[in-house]
Amino acid sequence: DKGREYADIAGQKGCELIETARLSLKISEAKKLLREGSYSVSQIAEMLGYTTIHNFSRAFKKAAGLSPTAYIKSIIS
Repeated sequence: DKGREYADIAGQKGCELIETARLSLKISEAKKLLREGSYSVSQIAEMLGYTTIHNFSRAFKKAAGLSPTAYIKSIIS
């Protein structure tokens, strides 16, 4: 069935695929804002719609492999 083929791309259902893409866009925006250095990690978390800095930091680390603070340190050095 064609519908089933399209709903399960690379092992992800449609809604999971959308969530993965949305997270990727948020993390890309977070990295850009962190590189600019104009906002704190807390401000960026709020700007991107996270309810707590903990949720943002956990999502960032899962996607980027580093915490937001470690990411900042890695681009400075």
